[in-house]
Amino acid sequence: MKVVLAGKVMKIGETQEFGANKTKKRVVRMDISTGGIASVVEINLMHDNAEKADQIKVGEEIEATGSLMGRLYTGADNVEKCFMEIQVYKIAKIGRVVL
Repeated sequence: MKVVLAGKVMKIGETQEFGANKTKKRVVRMDISTGGIASVVEINLMHDNAEKADQIKVGEEIEATGSLMGRLYTGADNVEKCFMEIQVYKIAKIGRVVL
């Protein structure tokens, strides 16, 4: 499912590598609060997209386009849980015009 989020960059994580394939992942935290309702999300930049985070800075307003991904996981306690994440493939800076 396509997702577009606009907000302010709060934190940019370091690139991490996972598994035998050394899959790259980078997490960016965004404040997407609107209308007085506080909301903070973390978006994931995977594979070659992890490098896109080098083009943004904390405090910048961005628009992130990606896919909402979900999966089920059953832990050792035999309880099934649903995990969701946003995998981003496009980031655009939001320009501000001051008159």
